[in-house]
Amino acid sequence: MFGHKARNGVQVDGEEAVAKPLSAHEQLGLLEIGEILLKYPAGLVQPFSRQELARLKKRFVQLIPAKDASRDLRLPLAVLLQMPELRAQPFVPFVIRLLLAREVKESSLNTSSGIENIDEEMVSFSAFVTTLAVFSVKQPLELKRRVLFDIYDQGNKGHCAKAWRFT
Repeated sequence: MFGHKARNGVQVDGEEAVAKPLSAHEQLGLLEIGEILLKYPAGLVQPFSRQELARLKKRFVQLIPAKDASRDLRLPLAVLLQMPELRAQPFVPFVIRLLLAREVKESSLNTSSGIENIDEEMVSFSAFVTTLAVFSVKQPLELKRRVLFDIYDQGNKGHCAKAWRFT
């Protein structure tokens, strides 16, 4: 009747049910706090308030280049790594790559052993927020240790590769 309702990614206006795709901003508005964080790493807590998430959503959408705006709310990795806040953290590229590799593995979109050209990969809002959440002061130290270990554990063998020990 009055206003609009969102169903299955389509905005429905009035009784005639005229459907149109949701804008990027409207899609982000539908995300719930519990749905934003990725499943990895286990034990990750949501460190952001609703207001902080709203600011993160706004910033994320602003960073999406116009040519990529129609791509399911994804940001090119190269753009993300240029953010001044993230450039100061030396492990951010490794954590993002770890999250992207797990996202690809979980979604079964890529059956190869790895991501071939990761700098052309697109980062979802969930991966973006999860990366920031890993570095939050609200996360337990053990969780951060586990993530760092996973970065250096080549091939999920349970130990760090020799090449990484001295870098």
